[in-house]
Amino acid sequence: MTIEEAIKTAIAYEIRIRDVYLDAVAAVDDNVGKRIFEALGQDEQRHIDYLEHQLDQFQKTGAIKPETLESAIPDQKTINQEADKIKPLAAKAYLGIKQQMLSTALKAEVETSAFYQKMVN
Repeated sequence: MTIEEAIKTAIAYEIRIRDVYLDAVAAVDDNVGKRIFEALGQDEQRHIDYLEHQLDQFQKTGAIKPETLESAIPDQKTINQEADKIKPLAAKAYLGIKQQMLSTALKAEVETSAFYQKMVN
């Protein structure tokens, strides 16, 4: 696989994940769920934008200049603290469509991570 093909494949993976999160925004019926899925979708869009920029650079120059990709997702400590606040609600609220959307998203994330690991190797 060439570098250009790898970047294009990565873009396709990221679009797929982003779309899972955007579908989840439309499917869930509460504001907390919508905000979570919106944030995840926006983070995936930043990945797409980054990869498209890298692809454009590669097509123009034949080289890629590594750049830092910042995430909108908070660090693990902050996530844990916020999760602890809503744990009593989560057992009741995250049923049905939310669980299905999270499972779909997790599968897409795992497949994408496997692709990136393959490219690194």
